[in-house]
Amino acid sequence: MARKTVGFVELEWICPNCNMKNPGTKKICSGCGSPQPENVAFQRAQEEKIIDKETITPAAVQADIHCGFCGARNTADAKSCSQCSADLTAGKQRASGQILGSYKSSESKEIKCPHCASMNPGNYQFCMNCGGSLAQIAPQQLAQQPPAAKKLSPLMLILLGLGVIVGCGLLVFLFSGLFKRDTITATVDQRTWQHSVAIEQFGAVEREGWLNEIPEGAEIGSCEKRVYETKDEPAPDSEEVCGTPYVVDKGSGLGEVVQECKYLVKLDYCSYTVNEWAVVDQVVLDGNDTIAVWPEPNLSQNQRLGEREAMYTIYFTGKGENYLYRTTDNGLYEKATIGSVWDLTVDGFNNVLSIEPR
Repeated sequence: MARKTVGFVELEWICPNCNMKNPGTKKICSGCGSPQPENVAFQRAQEEKIIDKETITPAAVQADIHCGFCGARNTADAKSCSQCSADLTAGKQRASGQILGSYKSSESKEIKCPHCASMNPGNYQFCMNCGGSLAQIAPQQLAQQPPAAKKLSPLMLILLGLGVIVGCGLLVFLFSGLFKRDTITATVDQRTWQHSVAIEQFGAVEREGWLNEIPEGAEIGSCEKRVYETKDEPAPDSEEVCGTPYVVDKGSGLGEVVQECKYLVKLDYCSYTVNEWAVVDQVVLDGNDTIAVWPEPNLSQNQRLGEREAMYTIYFTGKGENYLYRTTDNGLYEKATIGSVWDLTVDGFNNVLSIEPR
């Protein structure tokens, strides 16, 4: 699928010295003046507003570089450090490409202060009541644990164990039956055959199909647009279908909001009438004679014989059991005369897999 850029959002980072939330593009903490360390990652902001991609410079979507001498963060296109003027070829580029989650365009929710429990707007960094940092996690929040999983009673454990044992037993039975092979000597005591022939007639037939695949000379009826194929790139007469937007860390303090899109190509799907041979009837003949014959139906002027199908069933008796074998091989049927002796290969369920005359 194609990746489509919706726009960009500014991320944020939390200063490890004072817990101040800082805009992603700000390289120095606005609370204590400390530079952003290279091991402090960007995160999603409480409130995200799309920045038009047309206003973003190429350097702004490339991962920033931390100076190898003083650690200061510099833009991707910088040649020397803005802090100490050192050559940035020895610097370390920030990680990028991490998916930070789905983009939500809704307004940010209020934040509960971890110190005094006062509610604050989602974009506030410090509590408007007590002044405490809203980036900290309250001790009571840390102490909260998910509810313990419910333990199964001894009776339920016993029943579960029995279920597993029975299930394993059934699997062993099935596999042993499917893969078991025995050779049994048996005698033919009955056999039957069935022949069927289709009757085709030439005339007007109603069909449906894609407009570009309808044969020449056909009379086209009603049409409607349907999805013909799916492409990964934009195409003529296609409908764009995109997934949920998500945010990708660019390593520069910005997050790219992207969507995975596919393109549904629609074409006309039509009903049409065409003159062709079509099956209008089927004649079936069966019996138990040595020689199996084919039906010979009377045909009208615009009819012909179509596909022929044959099925032969041979019944055996051996070791006090009855077996049957079905085949489409006429030669095998003619060999299986009443009273003839055969070797049958059977599985664990007494299904006949193959037969050989003795």
